[in-house]
Amino acid sequence: MQNINFYKITAFIGGMTIMAVEMASFRLMAPFFGNSIIVWTNILGIIMIALALGYYIGGKIADKYPNPKIFFKIVITGSLLVLAIPFFGKPPLEVLSLFINHSLIGSSFAASLVLFLIPFILFGTISPYLIRLSNKLVKKTGSVAGTIFAYSTIGSIIGTFLPTLVTVPIFGVKRTIILFGAILCINAAIGLGKKTFYLLLVPFLLTGLWGSKFTSPSTRDTIAQAESPYNYLEIFKDKYENMYLIQNNAMGIQSMYSKNTVLTHGKYWDFFNIIPIISETQKQDIAIIGLAGGIIPRQFDYFFKKEYDLQIDGVEIDPQISKLAKEYFKMDYQNLNIINQDGRNFLRQTEKKYDAIIVDAYHEFYIPQHLSSDEFFKITKSKLKENGVIAMNFNAADTESEVFQRYIATIKNSYEHVGYMHIPESYNYLILGTNADDDILSQIKNIETKDPELRKIVNDIKRNMIPSKKSSEKLITDDLPLSEILIDKMYLENTP
Repeated sequence: MQNINFYKITAFIGGMTIMAVEMASFRLMAPFFGNSIIVWTNILGIIMIALALGYYIGGKIADKYPNPKIFFKIVITGSLLVLAIPFFGKPPLEVLSLFINHSLIGSSFAASLVLFLIPFILFGTISPYLIRLSNKLVKKTGSVAGTIFAYSTIGSIIGTFLPTLVTVPIFGVKRTIILFGAILCINAAIGLGKKTFYLLLVPFLLTGLWGSKFTSPSTRDTIAQAESPYNYLEIFKDKYENMYLIQNNAMGIQSMYSKNTVLTHGKYWDFFNIIPIISETQKQDIAIIGLAGGIIPRQFDYFFKKEYDLQIDGVEIDPQISKLAKEYFKMDYQNLNIINQDGRNFLRQTEKKYDAIIVDAYHEFYIPQHLSSDEFFKITKSKLKENGVIAMNFNAADTESEVFQRYIATIKNSYEHVGYMHIPESYNYLILGTNADDDILSQIKNIETKDPELRKIVNDIKRNMIPSKKSSEKLITDDLPLSEILIDKMYLENTP
């Protein structure tokens, strides 16, 4: 088909599909490699390399073979390769994800290369080829090039917003990729005049659209899976019927729920129970940044409901996590106010002051950078009451690592008294900070409790809490955050 208006439509659909598949690819890779900036960098890097090659190759082919049929065959081939990703992309992702402990950079780079290099090289030919074909019909090269790029860019804008806001939340990642790949494939088939081809293609594509979702490489006893604009989520249970929530197939557990006990067998969540009994007041306001499945409110409800009046603001950025927690973890407590919002934005906007702020906002292996900076801790300081306490979960291989030292230095820039405690058999550290007259250790030494389970927790903290020393490391700031590469290096150097 040689029609300038149809070429404009093709440029629009091509730009939309390229961007939509690119946006969906981040979610596609997340269950296997996580959602860190390293993975994003590899995906974007491979796609940009592929498009650059496509622009160059497309221009050469278009000059040598300015034939619409050749062009549309190239587009159909690229579309079919994209359509194949949801159906055949899982095995290579599973294999390459086995090497994540050795090199997240290398394994995610290889996965991006396998999935996206060839189809995006073919997609890169679209704009230069359309300019050459259009120039045969309209002898104004500048106007033709500007028009094609304008339509392509408008399509890219649509392809940026539509997957994130509409198709991924409603249909999921797999169906989003199939949907946009199918639109481009059908467009190219019309360009070839192959009506029979694209009519036969429709039922096949619709079958794929409403088929099973692209799931993680899980061998667990999975009882629920869900996708959101933020995460791929999975809830599974073990042989004891304990349930666990994980994000993006990361190795860490975001939340757990047991029918038989509220405690988590010595994991770091148990040690947050020190928070209500540090304060001398019976009525307390507590903010939790990183509510997840609600382990902390559940424990507080069990241990302190009779003695204390705790009003909890639980901040969780992902509404889908809160929905799953209510359904599977029974997160429905009268004193819990669930707020689905970014933690830093919430603290910045609220006028409330708190007796304690708990920060447990890990996303896979990483604390979100804007929740670990000097600017963030200054906000938390401004939202605490006079003798308020901040409590954090932090992951580090050891206290001498640059990652740990920079974090401690940053906290101490806002809090005069800071103490930390290593949680046995884990990378987790409980970190407490306050600007009260008495330091953390003095406050903890005076704590007494009658409950035997709480007494054990308190005694463990008394024995193991260490006052932090001044660190000469650079502060973590919004402008100079902790490098994810540095964090990965720390883990890799300490992995057997």
